[in-house]
Amino acid sequence: MRILGIGRAPLHSGEVLGRRAAFRRLLDLLGAAHELRRVTMWQGRAPDPEPATRYVEGQPGTLWTTWAVRQEIRSFDPAVVIGEGPLPPPARRPSIAVVRDLAWTGWQEFADPRGFLLRRFRGTVVPTEAVRRSVQAFGVDPFLIHVIPEPLPDWGDVGVPSVSGPLVIAQIGAIHPAKRPHLTIDAISRLSAREKGRIRLVVAGPVADDRYLAQLRVQAEGQPVEFVADAQGMRGALGRASGVVYPTAVDEAWPDAAFSALAAGRPVWFSDRPQLRALLSGLAVPVGDGVAAWREVFRTALAGTLPAASATELHARFPMDEVRRRWREVLGVLVR
Repeated sequence: MRILGIGRAPLHSGEVLGRRAAFRRLLDLLGAAHELRRVTMWQGRAPDPEPATRYVEGQPGTLWTTWAVRQEIRSFDPAVVIGEGPLPPPARRPSIAVVRDLAWTGWQEFADPRGFLLRRFRGTVVPTEAVRRSVQAFGVDPFLIHVIPEPLPDWGDVGVPSVSGPLVIAQIGAIHPAKRPHLTIDAISRLSAREKGRIRLVVAGPVADDRYLAQLRVQAEGQPVEFVADAQGMRGALGRASGVVYPTAVDEAWPDAAFSALAAGRPVWFSDRPQLRALLSGLAVPVGDGVAAWREVFRTALAGTLPAASATELHARFPMDEVRRRWREVLGVLVR
């Protein structure tokens, strides 16, 4: 089967987490079983070229990008088109929207999703039942919504942390206010001087807001905190870490950073929110809101009582074979 995937290049060079990286993993998975081409839209800095990919500079939904997509459809003649999130579906081809959630997706760039956009797709694929309900609330036919977990990040090759030196706890992912590194920095700053000498917090990831990072550096001055303001540095930070904190303020539909840490065999403490609890229960440790709760996480880690973490259990909960099987079903229905 010929499949055309339409997505956007990462905003940050070298980005390895997030919905765009997840969409790439999905296309790689489908490309192993089908003939695949991609249209990748970009802004700012041109991505590194890859085979079987057409790069189009501009926002999705403009006349230029719409024309480029239709040109690719005419030349490739795909049976199915798969779009990342709210990209407008091309005409005259069965199209699937892959929707992680309805937060931070850029819907306002195109149209109110309660209008016609989502309902124009022949199918919508979401990772969880909670997202299925939110998509259905926009008037999408429930029989056209398919729940399929996203392919998990492959971070099993980061190695094991050193047993010498301070205990390293990492916070990986975009350095963004919603991810709340300010909370973990506040928490670690409230440890005793003796405790601070035995621990180090490494905040690593692409910078979403330079001003926010500058504020964090001021907050962390004199504290056992290190910044790796680079997406490529996340693997190194995770390799050094004995555990990972995930204090997000958002009830995220698919927590990439937490799954990446678990795939690497690192214990994870996460903000106790309903969707996160449903996904991570039994795999990671929920933490209540507030700086005192996160300070206790650091103290517990210093006491040597790190929770267990199993990449095997993670993959058993979201098996790749099941992801492949469900996608075969959805594609088979679309091309009947």
